[in-house]
Amino acid sequence: MLPTSKIKGAICMDCHETIEGRAIVFLLDGSESVGQDGWDKQLQFMRTIANSIQNIRTGVVFISNTPTIELHMNHYTKADLE
Repeated sequence: MLPTSKIKGAICMDCHETIEGRAIVFLLDGSESVGQDGWDKQLQFMRTIANSIQNIRTGVVFISNTPTIELHMNHYTKADLE
């Protein structure tokens, strides 16, 4: 894996502006090394992004020992992420 200093591009920190029509797949790390605090931060990040985008299609892949698709695209609403 590359260190983040090698990644080029822009990071948008203002999630208060809405963007219309996006498809996003969230990868959530469920390994024990993340801990409860890390897990809670991942969920909050996912909620913040999902609530800032109108007409969002989301998917969730849970990664631990074996990746598992938890939410398929177009099968759930924003409320299901809560």
